[in-house]
Amino acid sequence: AQEFIWSYDSSEYAIRDGNQVKIFKNFKERKSFKPSFGTENIYGGQLLGVRSVNGLAFYDWETTDLIRRIEITPKLVFWSENGDQVCIACEDSFYILKYNTEAYPKARENPELMTEDGIEDAFLVLNEISESVKTGIWAGDCFIYTNSLNRLNYYVGGEICTIAH
Repeated sequence: AQEFIWSYDSSEYAIRDGNQVKIFKNFKERKSFKPSFGTENIYGGQLLGVRSVNGLAFYDWETTDLIRRIEITPKLVFWSENGDQVCIACEDSFYILKYNTEAYPKARENPELMTEDGIEDAFLVLNEISESVKTGIWAGDCFIYTNSLNRLNYYVGGEICTIAH
């Protein structure tokens, strides 16, 4: 495998083997798929993230259905502990998005809600910050990160504060 990532379920993980993504549960291969736009990186968390040359796509771990495709190229993806927020860190900025967990079940019941880019209501952009993220972690609803100047900052509720220089 070229990459290895964990899901929120501690018994489930995925690997990237070229353009192929394989999902394992309890060390047994459960599912395998080849994303239609290619695969450059994978990201773990509430949803399975796959970066391609066209952007970032999030897939459901269980069904591998496309949840949402976003036309940005991330370096890193950080999911909050409860899985309702995600930080997508790009080269010069990062985005905080809220994940609507009810959008996918509604779209399965009503296929008209599914587009070729996934479910429109799956994510809500809470904020875009013009700052580079080197490392990061969520603590509740607070995103703690280091920036390109090696400052330790935190983001909570739209506000950014510096903890240490």
